[in-house]
Amino acid sequence: MEFGGLSIGDPAMLIVEDARSRIAVRPDMGAGLARFDALTADGPKPVLRPTAAGGNHPFDLACNLMLPFANRISGGGFGFDGSFHPVPPNLPDDDPCPLHGDGLQRAWSVVAHQADRIELALDEGAIGPWRYSARIEWRLEDGTLHGTLTVTNTGARLPFGGGFHPWLPRLDRTTLCFRASHVWLSDAANLPTKRMPITGRPQWDFSKPSALQGDRIDNCFDGWDGKAVVTQPDLGIDVSVSVSQSLDHAMVFAPSVDAGFFCFEPVSHAVDAVNVPGHPGMIVLAPGDAMTLSMTLGWAPRDR
Repeated sequence: MEFGGLSIGDPAMLIVEDARSRIAVRPDMGAGLARFDALTADGPKPVLRPTAAGGNHPFDLACNLMLPFANRISGGGFGFDGSFHPVPPNLPDDDPCPLHGDGLQRAWSVVAHQADRIELALDEGAIGPWRYSARIEWRLEDGTLHGTLTVTNTGARLPFGGGFHPWLPRLDRTTLCFRASHVWLSDAANLPTKRMPITGRPQWDFSKPSALQGDRIDNCFDGWDGKAVVTQPDLGIDVSVSVSQSLDHAMVFAPSVDAGFFCFEPVSHAVDAVNVPGHPGMIVLAPGDAMTLSMTLGWAPRDR
């Protein structure tokens, strides 16, 4: 598979790089990443699926930010503190449910931009009942990407969540490895129906490096230990993922064998957690309180 994508000279992208890696950031598209390339001895290799030329949808990016919640919300909203809070669909052409929050749809402002780091801010996030501000720092250190997202509640007391949404190349020999204790089954609307031990779905046990199977998967894993490895023999690299303790769930999305990509999404909570008693994994923030979520993506060369 060829990886072209946007030119790094595209004026919509801001470049951050060091001797081993280069990222391209789109402030106008939710402060997401348009590219993350490993600068190998054999030339640049895509750690993440690069944005295609002309891509202008959030899901065309290489990595999105999810805030003030991750994944879907059912029933048109949720109840909290004795009131029902409506949440409208924010990507109705893609999903009838509210999906991933509004942060990925908004333009962010640049606070600071240096050779190896960039900080961006969103001053007025707003979807359903949530009102918030946010900052993201993308920083490269010896080729490893560090993303630190801080969300501050500027509205009423509410449960908050979020995460990171990397899109990775899916090639002939790609494998995924991570440990989790449980997986959530879901219905045709991709909403959760049952939580079960991973031993009950051996085809989704990725505790050893495993190829993604042919069937579609769009499921949440919990009891995740916060580490994952993606091997890419066809690119000559291994990709490592590690996260902060608050991101103990992982969504795996792989629509088909021939899609050319899959997603491994570190998130703070399961799908529709806001409608589960106790809102497990979400953080209730009082006005003025903040939460911080962080993810590290690294790469290392490997023999093909």
